[in-house]
Amino acid sequence: MNLTHEQIEGMRRFVQSYDAQNAAITREFDLNKPPTPPYKYQEYPRMLYRGTQTSIVHDDDECELMLSQNWSKTPSQAGTVNLNLGGDLTPAMRAEAQAIDARLREPSRNDMEREMEKLRAENAELKRQHPPDSTTFAPADTPEFIEGLSLKQRMTDLVRVRPMTPEAIAEQLEAPLPTIKKYAREESRFVVLDDGRVSLKAAG
Repeated sequence: MNLTHEQIEGMRRFVQSYDAQNAAITREFDLNKPPTPPYKYQEYPRMLYRGTQTSIVHDDDECELMLSQNWSKTPSQAGTVNLNLGGDLTPAMRAEAQAIDARLREPSRNDMEREMEKLRAENAELKRQHPPDSTTFAPADTPEFIEGLSLKQRMTDLVRVRPMTPEAIAEQLEAPLPTIKKYAREESRFVVLDDGRVSLKAAG
């Protein structure tokens, strides 16, 4: 096929245009050093400064909070900044650390079960040392019991401790004096001593 000069030049221009359009696809590069995208400015994360300390914030809220705590966007003096390797944490980091600390302080299930077993053992030991039917008390020491007793029974409990005059008995029991004197004379359980005090008659 015979082509004219103009046709040959046209075909050359077409091939050059095709090669230029596909140059980016066919270009070779080192897999260990892939091409990096061009730098694009991002405001966060950014570093804040306070004296020689540094801290990282990740959004406007954290930045505003740190700035209100005397942090600054610029270092106070060049060459005097120490990198933050765990000193002052950002608010988000502090909140996360506090949550982790709270979870770690919670007792584990095994600890709770051991504590329950300890309490059960202590309770069983107390019941063994103080069974319910071993509790004893003196009737005269229990007001609820005294209120249910008759006057004679209350008088008996009173003079069982020590002899007393009828007047003292009447005052102690808040009872009529004539009634107390009558019981002291007529009831076989009582005896009137030579000094006038009332006592329980000795068992004979």
